Amino acid sequence: MTDALILGIGGQDGAYLARLLVARGQTVAGTTRGGGVSWRLAELQVGTEVAVHADDDIAATIAATQPATIYDLRGPAPREAVDVQPLLDRTRALLAAQGGARLLVAGAGEDPAFDPDFAAAKAAVAALVAEARAGGAFAVTAHLSEHASRLSPNTVAARLIAQVVAERAETRLAALDRVHDWGWAPEYVDALALMLAARTPADHAIATGVPMTEAEFAAHVAEYLGLGAAARASAPPATAPTVSRVPGWRAFTHGRDLVRTLCEGLVAA
Repeated sequence: MTDALILGIGGQDGAYLARLLVARGQTVAGTTRGGGVSWRLAELQVGTEVAVHADDDIAATIAATQPATIYDLRGPAPREAVDVQPLLDRTRALLAAQGGARLLVAGAGEDPAFDPDFAAAKAAVAALVAEARAGGAFAVTAHLSEHASRLSPNTVAARLIAQVVAERAETRLAALDRVHDWGWAPEYVDALALMLAARTPADHAIATGVPMTEAEFAAHVAEYLGLGAAARASAPPATAPTVSRVPGWRAFTHGRDLVRTLCEGLVAA
């Protein structure tokens, strides 16, 4: 029997979650598209600590590993083309194979106003999970606001850092008043673990609750680089970030602290 099965263990969140659970003494298995240890798992030095399976027959993997908990971190990802029906079919298959395991289905992304198709797909999946929970299953959904780390080189945050580094100034980015709620990925996976350890199942929207514009983010990067730019005040968002407090969890890394933490790993010396 396995303590935790992480579907999508090779991604940013899967790798950090695997490291967290292994550090807590849990036995961990996971799936990746190729069935091999990803560079992220190797980077976090947990590649030899987890059993990795191919992501081709989830029901068989669940039967073989007999997990106590299942974390579905496979997406979809924001700004990807979303085909809702295959996504719903995949969720139904997972719920049917769940057995007695506690199940968390996670979705990460931007504000729905930025990505309405993605938001609609998540809502459809959440409805299926809620139906299973009403039938007695321990099944929850977690919506994670945008979050980044040194293992996510293709995020908006990483691209902003690269742009400021290339231009050596934040002035060209000063008109970017689009608002984000950025978090630190290693903290967010702890919220996921707490959700499956809870006494009763509940859905949560995980976020820092601290909005920041892209212009403000860029100014913090310029400040870190020693370009003398002062961080601009953030314009208030049209809608305040939605935060559903996971009992026992809070975000500590956000705003200027998050930018500096990302810069330490993403900016070349």
